[in-house]
This record gives sequence, structure tokens and C-alpha cells, in this order.
Amino acid sequence: MGLGGAIASSGGLVSIVALTAFATLAKCSCDMVVELRDQCASPVTYERIGHTAFGRPGEFAVMLSKGLFAFGCLVAYIVVIKDNFAAGLAGAIYGDDSSNDYSSLVRSLLFHHEVEVTLLLCVLVILPTCLCRDVSYLAKASFVSVLAVAAIVAICIYLFIWGDVATHTQNGNFSSHWLEIKCGVLER
Repeated sequence: MGLGGAIASSGGLVSIVALTAFATLAKCSCDMVVELRDQCASPVTYERIGHTAFGRPGEFAVMLSKGLFAFGCLVAYIVVIKDNFAAGLAGAIYGDDSSNDYSSLVRSLLFHHEVEVTLLLCVLVILPTCLCRDVSYLAKASFVSVLAVAAIVAICIYLFIWGDVATHTQNGNFSSHWLEIKCGVLER
């Protein structure tokens, strides 16, 4: 979703070069994993592939990487929930009507107690899901995620074509839009 903004902040050509470089590295990594998989005994796991490549330190590195990746994803989800849930719930219940006393009360409770609301959501929704040993029943919920992404894309296309969306156009030539390397390339 933020790729367009990142390219605009970084510069066109340097962004395309960076994307191509990371795609090439990802392809090489996948090829190495497939080659190592063929050398492993059954059952093949990432830990066993790490052990085949680097011995016990490789197995430990894979376990550490998987744990840090899962922890990072969980932190990102919690930050997204904290930043968006209160505003989304208040907007869904009351819309733009802030004249209602209940609306003001709910908004103040949600916005002034974001951490508590986030903690409550995590304990009631995320924690029970994490404690399940078999999460295969959640596979059906992935369809909802695909529908949500499709809806977001459809809304963006609708707003771009028919909506009143302000576009930021700058005067300039090819080099000012594509060949310039902007400071955003180092920030993102």
C-alpha cells in the first residue's frame, strides 16, 4: 500500500533498482533453500535445512530468526491496532456526529485510554488465538483478508477515477522525477 509513496520519496529510478536488487536476492535465497532441501533427510524443516548448511549454529540461527520475525509481526499488529482501532470504532458507531453526549464520552474514553483498549483487545482476541496449538481453522479467515485487500484496492481505484482526490503534480522534466535520488531512499 505504501510503495507508491516510498517511490515518490526516494526517486523513481533508484527505487526500481532497489526493488530489482531485493527481488534478485530473494530469488537467490529461495534457490539455495530448495537446493538444501534436496540434501536434507525427511521430514524437511527450516531448522533441519539450517543444520544441513551450518550445523548446530545454523539450526539455532533459523530458530532465532523465526522467533524474531514472529515477534516483529506481533508488535506491528499491536501498533496498527493501537493507532487505528479507537478512531475506527468511534467513526463506525457515531460517524462525524460529535454533538451527541454519548459520542463525546466514547471518543474520550477510546482516545485517552488507547493503551488499555489495546491491551484489552490483545487479551481477548490475540492471546486466545496464539494459545491454540492447531490454527488450521483460521485458514477460512484468510479469505476475509483477501476480500479486505480487494475492497481497499477497489476503493482506491474508485476514488482515483471518480472521487475528488487532489493529486500533487510538480513541474519538471524527466530527470527531476526519475533520475533524482531523494533523501527518502535512506529513510525507508
